[in-house]
Amino acid sequence: MADAFYAASKKIYQIFMKKIKKYVIENKLNIIIWLAFMLILLKNTFLYFEYFFIRQFIIMLFISLGVALEMMSGDFDLSFAAQISGATVIGAYLLKNEINLYVTVLFILLLHILGGAVKSFLMIKLKMPSIIFTLALQMIISKTFLIVSNENNIIIPDKPAYYNNNMFWVLMAALTAVLLLCVHWFLYDTYYGKYCRMLGENTELMEKNGLNCFAASLIIHSFAAVFFTMASLLFIFQTVSGSAYIGSNYLYKVLAALCLGGIGSCNGEGRISGIVAGTVSMVLLIFILTSFNYVNKWETIVEGMIILAGLYMGRIRKTSENYLPNSERNLIEGEGRDL
Repeated sequence: MADAFYAASKKIYQIFMKKIKKYVIENKLNIIIWLAFMLILLKNTFLYFEYFFIRQFIIMLFISLGVALEMMSGDFDLSFAAQISGATVIGAYLLKNEINLYVTVLFILLLHILGGAVKSFLMIKLKMPSIIFTLALQMIISKTFLIVSNENNIIIPDKPAYYNNNMFWVLMAALTAVLLLCVHWFLYDTYYGKYCRMLGENTELMEKNGLNCFAASLIIHSFAAVFFTMASLLFIFQTVSGSAYIGSNYLYKVLAALCLGGIGSCNGEGRISGIVAGTVSMVLLIFILTSFNYVNKWETIVEGMIILAGLYMGRIRKTSENYLPNSERNLIEGEGRDL
């Protein structure tokens, strides 16, 4: 009896240590950033850190989840920032003209779904490289809404007080947790979640095997649209306005967060835990740079370096002897269920 208990305990310990080792290897950059922040925190006192962290984390996580779903399915999206900015302009215009909030939310959601449908059509039907056509879409959308808004913010009068209190953000944090569980369910317990990774690995092979790739891509982009809608609404509520510029501030931040989180570009790679870890790291980095007044000078440089480092780390993982494609990895018992 004692021997059996010892053997079981040893096995659990080995599995636990294996997972810890794997997590450390996959999150080297994140752990370095977290340790650096803790060291800085020991020597400095920061005001309003919790306020800053919660708001930035929730907004950036919503955007990161949407972009991650697209990237896992093979769409390297550079137009998401302009798309979100355009949605804030339309949403602010509707609210300014006293259109019902629920109607406004639905309209913004449909706008993002339409954007996803366009990207799916260009990528699957016309076989265009996503990094090129999304860059073109970014330029078109951005310039269009600059013209529509006359390069001015659309201000919403009579800001509702509850958008700016602590309870609102507590509810947003709870909603974020629920949506994370939904993403986990989508990726690991639905056919379209599996198709998402397969599309990212080899779209042509999936088409030859009879998968309706356009329908699968459209559903994946529609799910991503939910997260872009949430981010658009939070921008509107936080700034009490819509701006054709606001999303551009998050373009490189989100790409850097996803690189830190191990989200592969167009190869089906990525885990939810990685997205969360990468987002936490980027928020901490931005806070540090802002606190020491380095954000304007160094932010873009740091983000670019992180993107390069993240891509390099991903390349090392992919060329390692133990690397398996997602389609094969999910067949191994227990691997496909990891967060």
